[in-house]
Amino acid sequence: NEHTVHPAASVGIAIYPDDGLRAEDLIRHADIAMYSAKAAGSNQWAFFKSQMTERAAVRLRTEASLHDALKNNEFLLHFQPKLDIKTGEVIGCEALIRWQKDGRLISPISFIPVAEETGIIIPIGRWVIEQTCKTIRDWQMRYNFSLPIAINVAPQQFLDASIVPDIKQATLRYQIAPELLEIEITETSLMSDIESSIIKLRELKSAGFGIAVDDFG
Repeated sequence: NEHTVHPAASVGIAIYPDDGLRAEDLIRHADIAMYSAKAAGSNQWAFFKSQMTERAAVRLRTEASLHDALKNNEFLLHFQPKLDIKTGEVIGCEALIRWQKDGRLISPISFIPVAEETGIIIPIGRWVIEQTCKTIRDWQMRYNFSLPIAINVAPQQFLDASIVPDIKQATLRYQIAPELLEIEITETSLMSDIESSIIKLRELKSAGFGIAVDDFG
């Protein structure tokens, strides 16, 4: 249809006999190398290395642990204040997820990429929405105090059809005003499906939610 297309490829390479004696092993190792190439960016290639198998095993263990973390309520939210530079007044905050595992806090840098790759980010994102709304209501009831809280929405979560209903239902469940919740989305989320993004943004805006674009470039 007169559109110019620029395809890209990620290539994983395994060599017989060093990387496997059977076709199945070579294909599996080439596949592992391909994911390493993808992680390096678009249009990359990578040879299989034995360390990649360990990385894949760590990834599988992390994925299984994330499922358990949701079931066992191991996640918690920290709140980063937003200040008015002129007055020093706290005018809002941002909810940041942490994973409390075996008595230590795990940074999102260690688990969010795996959560995004495997799709677990969607139920984790729902948990963040739920807990943020619960926190807003708790602060209102305990301290008679309302503060807008921003939550980060991952690209996969924003593309999910349930994102807007999830947000609306959570605010209704906890009886909080929509303007107390700000939805932070990345520029990547908007660009991957512009028409769908516009519909969702209009729905959120008309319902009264704040919207911010994160990592804007």
